[in-house]
Amino acid sequence: MICLFCGSSLAAQDVRDGLSNWYARFEALEALGGFEIAADIIHYTGQSQITADLQIYDVGAPCAATLEYTFCPALRLATNEYGSAQVHVLQSQYLSNGLGDDAVEISFRIGQAPEVYRLALSTGPRRDTASLFTGADVAPIWQGIAFRGPHVCEEMMCSADVFAQAKQPQPAGLPHGLHFIRDDAGRDLGNISFWDSPTGPSATGALFGLFGSPVAHETQFTFDRQAAEALSLKVTTRDANSIAQWSGHLLIDTRSHPPRGTLFIGNEIFLVTLTPVGTSPSTPEDEYDTPGFGIYKYTYRLRDIPANSSLNLRSAADRTSAIVGTLAGNVQGLQVITCLPEIDNIMFEEFTAAQQAATLARVWCNITTGTVQGWMPGRYLVINR
Repeated sequence: MICLFCGSSLAAQDVRDGLSNWYARFEALEALGGFEIAADIIHYTGQSQITADLQIYDVGAPCAATLEYTFCPALRLATNEYGSAQVHVLQSQYLSNGLGDDAVEISFRIGQAPEVYRLALSTGPRRDTASLFTGADVAPIWQGIAFRGPHVCEEMMCSADVFAQAKQPQPAGLPHGLHFIRDDAGRDLGNISFWDSPTGPSATGALFGLFGSPVAHETQFTFDRQAAEALSLKVTTRDANSIAQWSGHLLIDTRSHPPRGTLFIGNEIFLVTLTPVGTSPSTPEDEYDTPGFGIYKYTYRLRDIPANSSLNLRSAADRTSAIVGTLAGNVQGLQVITCLPEIDNIMFEEFTAAQQAATLARVWCNITTGTVQGWMPGRYLVINR
């Protein structure tokens, strides 16, 4: 978070040496319909890390239709009496393909909601653009113009420490930013974000799929021990629908890329891989010696969803169960966890595309996007080929 008026001015001019063109304030005024969004960014040339302060304000107008199902309701719950929403920045990074198409990406949560969103800002020949994504989805839920202006530190006094922290490289061996937690079968168990706080390394995140419930669980990660080659965090997770609580540890081997380790939670033990956001999700055939088979070897997208509509995910395989999330009609990269009734994977492997579609039309499937998990009718799924 940007430190405003920390007691010392920008007296030392050298704090600005090396600042890139991304040192600015970017605003998408009323771009989200009922909300406006602003990001103050500090970035030094040649570094992959940035420092970003993200603010979202309620301007009292109706929300954009594409954001009315999950994003805007979460914002309304997290907005205070002054119209400012509680936003938690999880990861900020500079992205470049070496061809001049530079961008920055900010991953964040809203209030106490478990969903992770990504704001991507891109430069262009005439204008800067902003795109909003859910989780690891590649299709944005909103796109618009970003207006560039002076950074807040050019209008208000900031401590030189703010710039020093932005310029300091991340310590070697410590994971940084947002990661998805996947078990040894490639299934998503949750997510975790690492960042540096004034008191040292910190982590936030959420687990799901425990307590017999597919919804995200309130989870606390606390740094326990750190060595040159390993990291240990205490984990406490709570069921949102009961008083059940589990405790355990997450042990991470920081020598591996991506980081791997073991999650001990309650009476469960999982071998896990931490997949950084922005990389392709690992699949069983990529990471392990047990290739994906049947319905599990594919990723899926939605079909037959009307424009500007979404699909509800439910807590069980029926239309009367509780809604645990929603999917935008253009979502990509869905993973199937299981289906009811069970599908014969050997037969599914040998079916034609039409037979596979007919099989999916007769079942309910539990799917995940990497940030949300729930049940949906299989007839809305189509294989990405």
